[in-house]
Amino acid sequence: MRSTRAGSIEIQVRDDGQGINLEKVQARAIERGLVAAGERPNDAALLELIFTPGFTTADSVSNLSGRGVGLDVVRSNLARLNGNVEVVSRRGEGTTFIMRLPLTLAILDGMSVRRRFPRSTSSRLASSLNASGRRRAG
Repeated sequence: MRSTRAGSIEIQVRDDGQGINLEKVQARAIERGLVAAGERPNDAALLELIFTPGFTTADSVSNLSGRGVGLDVVRSNLARLNGNVEVVSRRGEGTTFIMRLPLTLAILDGMSVRRRFPRSTSSRLASSLNASGRRRAG
């Protein structure tokens, strides 16, 4: 988590997996009629498709995945809070979701986080940010 100069806080969630399979995203998009069969969208356009309601690349449905419910809800909830989300994915390296929220809202939500995590964790987080929301040096 870090603050930005634009008065927002940025939260990054990363994995070190294989990245998003853009070929599979494109194939599913063609199946659903989101992309024409001969069309070749760029990587950014393909990554945007994963935020489409009901979109999934899963071959089967489970309790955790494949239902096509999730990223569209994340994006709409962040938008309601005047925030946004973007995704960066590199094949063979992993995926990063970058969520940005207004700093004033993030400070209020930080008070809620303080109740859910051990005191030492929230204290370190709170003390690492100064009044302007920027990380303190050291």
